Amino acid sequence: MLDAVKAGTPAHTFFKAGTARRAVLGGLSLALALGCSLPGLAQEGPTLTVGVSTPVNQLIPHSVFQGTMPWIHTMYDALVFWDGGPTPQLAESWEMSADSRTLTVKLRSGVTFHDGKPLTAQIVVDNLVWATDPANNVTGNAFLKTGTFTAVDDLTLTLEFPIPAPQILTVLAVVPIMDLTSDIVSNPNGTGPFKLAEFIPGTSMRYVRNDDYWDKERMPEVAEIVFPMYPDNASLMAALSSGQVQILAFPDFRQLTVLEGQGIQLVSQDAPGNFMLRINAAANGAVSDARVRRALSYAINRPVFSQLMTGGKSIPTCSHFPPASPAYTPEVDEACEFNLDKAKELLAEAGYADGLTIEYLAGTVRQPELTGYVPIFQEDLAKIGVTLTIEDLSSQALGDRVQADDFEVVGDWYPWGVFDPAVFFIGPSFAPNNLSNFTDPAYLEMLDAAQAEVDQDKRLAMYQDINRYLSEQSFIIPIGTRPYIYAVRPEVTGFGLDLFGMAFYNDVRMP
Repeated sequence: MLDAVKAGTPAHTFFKAGTARRAVLGGLSLALALGCSLPGLAQEGPTLTVGVSTPVNQLIPHSVFQGTMPWIHTMYDALVFWDGGPTPQLAESWEMSADSRTLTVKLRSGVTFHDGKPLTAQIVVDNLVWATDPANNVTGNAFLKTGTFTAVDDLTLTLEFPIPAPQILTVLAVVPIMDLTSDIVSNPNGTGPFKLAEFIPGTSMRYVRNDDYWDKERMPEVAEIVFPMYPDNASLMAALSSGQVQILAFPDFRQLTVLEGQGIQLVSQDAPGNFMLRINAAANGAVSDARVRRALSYAINRPVFSQLMTGGKSIPTCSHFPPASPAYTPEVDEACEFNLDKAKELLAEAGYADGLTIEYLAGTVRQPELTGYVPIFQEDLAKIGVTLTIEDLSSQALGDRVQADDFEVVGDWYPWGVFDPAVFFIGPSFAPNNLSNFTDPAYLEMLDAAQAEVDQDKRLAMYQDINRYLSEQSFIIPIGTRPYIYAVRPEVTGFGLDLFGMAFYNDVRMP
């Protein structure tokens, strides 16, 4: 028998109503200043310009990361929208079986793609099957590939899993539905509130309002959205200050105080994850020892990092689940401290009383806040006999080194912490095949047991135990929360974010 999960009702009590804050600001329209004329039919309404620093070279909306978050919701819809719980989008309703292994989804009728093609259950099934191919970089792929997807009729589909799938609705919220028969790289066909008018890879995107959008109650007022791509943060900051762009996606944290001083408003939501150090637990050397990793954690001055590198926007934490997570474990933070004496004791216990050398891979472009803090970290480590060598790499080179397991310590950040705790472990930082190469059988057993538990209270307690275990092992070392932040000129109203950090523009108003 199926327990109905009515559309709009949170699927699990883990989610607290109101945790997603749809930030609302206030508004005036500015003329588009790109220095060029873009082709396309003019529509009534203002033009919104959103500046991005991550170049977009193709329009496949996977995976969900900073390069895709600002524009996914323009062109694509998902089955559900996440706002403290699942709410209807392309799915009108759903039912989850009592054992949390089968989800039955009823699609909304009358939805069409931008070219007029009707949305069907088979198209959704095809998208889910496409998502199971690791080459397509879909967030949650490792979980989705265990499923079986079936179109029951034109508007009904089922998703079946061999183990309980309490996180499935959260995963579906980050799987935009595409017309896979279209050119998904450069001219994709979606169902969203805006449709593509022009795409110049690495330079700009332009979208125009979809006047046939299925949600008539949330039809956008904005006629066009343009996404110019800037080569560096300085030029993007200048464009925001001058009014060439009205919204800046993901400004440098170190510039937030300057922006606020200019009257720019910062739109964010509960931080879904943390800044962190990633440790290669399989490296040949000291960092393979959990005591050394814990020593590194004690040597991090988290309040200094927060104040100097984020202007206080990051909350210092040692908990792997951020404070907004239902699995947050306060005692982990209560025991967290900057303590070089404890760090030195742990190093001696591990056999490094005479000191050691550790290599840190930095990325000024990819992680400017962490890279800016590393010299302070280096000085503190030197006080306890640790020599930290620093190699600053390009984003591509840094990613290549991590993928090749050729690193000891690297700065990074992770998301997914404010949803059902099971979602946390489908990402590359904490999954069984995590980038830290931490494969302790005890850890894998804990993950399997928590995933299989259908009692919500028991599951939550199990994930809190995992949080404590992560603190002991420290193959990921949290430093402070990392909110998604967009800088918005005060003339714009109605701009908001979902909990994943993806922007939506249906409610934007510009005089």
